[in-house]
Amino acid sequence: MDTRTIGYFIACYEMGSLNKAAGALYMSPQGLGKVLDRLEEELGAPVFYRTKQGLMPTESGRLFYSRCSGLINELQDIKMEMQRISRGENKLRIGYSCGVLNIFDIDRMERFKEKHLLDYTQWTEDLNDEIRERILRKDLDVAFVIGKIDSDKLHMEKIFSRPFSAVFYPGHPMYDKSSVEMRDLDGEKLITLNERFYSYHAILKRCSEVGFTPDIHIKTMEGELIYKFTAERQGTGVDVDFHRSTAWSKDLRCVEIEDSIPWTVYAVCPEDKKDDPRVQELLEYYRGICHGREA
Repeated sequence: MDTRTIGYFIACYEMGSLNKAAGALYMSPQGLGKVLDRLEEELGAPVFYRTKQGLMPTESGRLFYSRCSGLINELQDIKMEMQRISRGENKLRIGYSCGVLNIFDIDRMERFKEKHLLDYTQWTEDLNDEIRERILRKDLDVAFVIGKIDSDKLHMEKIFSRPFSAVFYPGHPMYDKSSVEMRDLDGEKLITLNERFYSYHAILKRCSEVGFTPDIHIKTMEGELIYKFTAERQGTGVDVDFHRSTAWSKDLRCVEIEDSIPWTVYAVCPEDKKDDPRVQELLEYYRGICHGREA
C-alpha cells in the first residue's frame, strides 16, 4: 500500500462514485476498480459495497477513512521534514495555539528577529489540539499552547495567565459590577468561542464544578464576534478580554470572573531541545514580552 492508493481510496469515499472518482483522477473506472480490489485484498476486508447508486462504505471502509486523513497529513509532514533536512535547513519551527498571538506584539517580534539576525524561525498558528499533537510528534521545536500537556518528554513553563471575563452590554443588571463569580452566570444566555477552543471547555468545566449547566446561546469561531453579538444584546459574552478594542466593544464592560479557570499559556519544547541556545534566547524574549501583562 502506498500514499497514491490511499489517495485513490479517499477520492472514491468522498465522491461516492467509481466513475466520478476515476474522472477526477484521470484514469479508467476499470483501472481504479482494480486498485480498490488490491487494497481490499491487502487490508483483508471490503471497504465499499458496490451498488447501483454508487460506492457505499462498509464499516471497515469508514474506519479506514477516519484514519487516512491524519495518516496522509503525517506522511506529508514527514516528507516536508526530510526535504528540509536534505536542503540543509535548520530553522526553529515554532507553533502557536489560536489566540496566543494576542499576547505578543508581532511587530516587536519582527524587530527583535531583525536586530539579532534571527533568520532561523518558521512559525505556524493552528487550533490548540493540533499544536499540542504536533509538539508531541516533534513536528515543532517550540510551541506556545493553552493549558498543560501531560508528558515527561516535554519541557514546559508557564509564561502567561489571565482569568476569563464576562462581557456585559449597557443596561445589563451586572454591567456596573467590579467582578462576578461563575455561578452569577447561571441563567444567562452565554456567547462563547465554539468547541474547537480551550475556552469553551474551560467554561463548561467550571460551570459544572459550581453546580449548573450553562446556556450557551451562541458559539462562534471569531473572538471579535463575541463582542458584536453582546453589543446587539444577544446575550452575555465570555472571553479572555483580548478583543474589546473592536468597534462593537465601545460601550461594553468586561468584568473579571473571579473563580474562572485561568486561560494559561505554556511554552513547551521537547526535553532534548530545552538547552538549544536558540530556544533559550526565544523563551527569554517571550518572558520579557509577557512580564507585567498578566491581569
